[in-house]
Amino acid sequence: DLIQTFFSRHCRSCHAGLMPKGDFSLDSLKPDFAEVSTREQWSKVLEQLRAGTMPPPDKPRPSSQEIATAVDAIIQRMAAAESAAIAARGRTVLR
Repeated sequence: DLIQTFFSRHCRSCHAGLMPKGDFSLDSLKPDFAEVSTREQWSKVLEQLRAGTMPPPDKPRPSSQEIATAVDAIIQRMAAAESAAIAARGRTVLR
């Protein structure tokens, strides 16, 4: 999985284990985008990646292409989950 590979390579060393930096653990970040709370967590991850704050400048940084690919993959999964949630609720008929 592209996203898991990206996080294993660039994030897990700081954001896993018993004392993750920034009180953010990848271990608690679920890969199931169906839950609203999970999508909210992924949205925060996207903010950090887009802003360039993670990984921090003093750590080895992925290429801009790697970041863009990871961001796109996350966005696609979030959009698919949101579409599925809307479809599951069905359409409401106005009268």
